[in-house]
Amino acid sequence: NAVFWHESVDGRWKFVINAQGFRDERDYPYAKTAGRLRVITLGDSHTQGYEVHQQETYSAGLENYLRHRKLDAEVFNMGISGFGTAEILAFLESEGLRYHPDVVVYGLSSNDFRDSIRAGLYKLQSGRLEVAKREHAPFAGISEAYYALPPFRWLSEYSYAFSITINTIANSLRRQSKRADEEQAALEYAIPVGQMTGVEQELMRALVARMYEVCKANGIRLVVMDLPEMVAPRQFKSSVPDEMVPFLRKHADAYLASQNVFTEYNDVAEFHVPHGHRHISAFTHAVYAATLGRTVMDFVQETDKKKVGKH
Repeated sequence: NAVFWHESVDGRWKFVINAQGFRDERDYPYAKTAGRLRVITLGDSHTQGYEVHQQETYSAGLENYLRHRKLDAEVFNMGISGFGTAEILAFLESEGLRYHPDVVVYGLSSNDFRDSIRAGLYKLQSGRLEVAKREHAPFAGISEAYYALPPFRWLSEYSYAFSITINTIANSLRRQSKRADEEQAALEYAIPVGQMTGVEQELMRALVARMYEVCKANGIRLVVMDLPEMVAPRQFKSSVPDEMVPFLRKHADAYLASQNVFTEYNDVAEFHVPHGHRHISAFTHAVYAATLGRTVMDFVQETDKKKVGKH
């Protein structure tokens, strides 16, 4: 139930946060209307839609795409800034399933690999994924405390000096926390800090495999979407290492590779907001919305054929 503005050299964007804590002007009910298709989109700040307008996110675009094709559908944007795959899996199991989605979309970004290690929610024991802890909310208590005070909340919305000061302090604390998390992970996995690539991929495989199992067990289609990583203006690379692609194709009902989706647009469009935090651009959101729309429509047609076959 908050409204705030995010502003950088690239623009100014309004954020409306609903009662459940997601970026939307409407609240998200657990109950679902009979016969309605429900999609939930999971991911980090790219999915949430930093540096694009609320109606430009791929979640909003996907809902428009489906409704314009006369499909009774709703899409809930459940992207949370800072989430890695570990937090996304924990959210899906503990909260996301309560919304009874028909389709889950996971927007995978390149920093999800390291973020999942740092969160420490899950760990691998002899190749098996196990829950390590049930809470990861760094600095949430501090921010809740000062946002609860009207003067600080007002300053955070209207004073650049205040925001710069708070962000400088927060970033310093985050760097210290990140280093501590990585050192702890290095001790647990017995590898040097900075050399976790293999462990990160192994953990990612285990997390996605469990996500897929959870979806299958609940009759949900899983789409894994590879969000492009910025290389230079109008250039990108995949967020997924080549060796992981076959695994992701096997452990999802659909895998959307950024190279396949955007290759034809190389050097002709901005895939990311050029300055600021370099999130995916409104153009990238729009292309993914259409690609997801076609994918979901294929799911619907496949389901309809099965129903006809049974009759």
